[in-house]
Amino acid sequence: MKPNKQLYIDFILNELEKGNVQYKDVKLVFVSKFELTEQTFVRYWKQANESHKEQRNLINNAKTEQTIATEKESVKKAILQKHEALEIFTEIAIGKPKKIDGTIVMPSANERRGAIETMAKIEGWEAPKKTENTNINIETPIFGSNPLLKKLKL
Repeated sequence: MKPNKQLYIDFILNELEKGNVQYKDVKLVFVSKFELTEQTFVRYWKQANESHKEQRNLINNAKTEQTIATEKESVKKAILQKHEALEIFTEIAIGKPKKIDGTIVMPSANERRGAIETMAKIEGWEAPKKTENTNINIETPIFGSNPLLKKLKL
């Protein structure tokens, strides 16, 4: 492409990027600046618009990809992993002090006990609970309540 042609297209692109997107407005500026015909402007206007459209598509695609990546990362950060939860419960269980709003706070005995109980549930430390055997064999006579069959002991 000749240097002048690229200059014309770049000029139109700059106008579009400035927000001057009306055909008539850009045409007036272009024709008065370069002293060219309207037909010449139409040719460069089409080329510049195609180029501008491609640039906008690339920019929008990049924005979309960045937004998706950012959202994925925030979801990963928002979900507490098992080992992270266990680390927090361990700090509470051992009574590690924490600074909140400039005040040092120690976990209470109930909080420590609760942390240990929760860790036990997560890690499966609890032994299986014994349950009473409720299976009772009930003998029922096969032949009903006939006294003769009872004597035979079938």
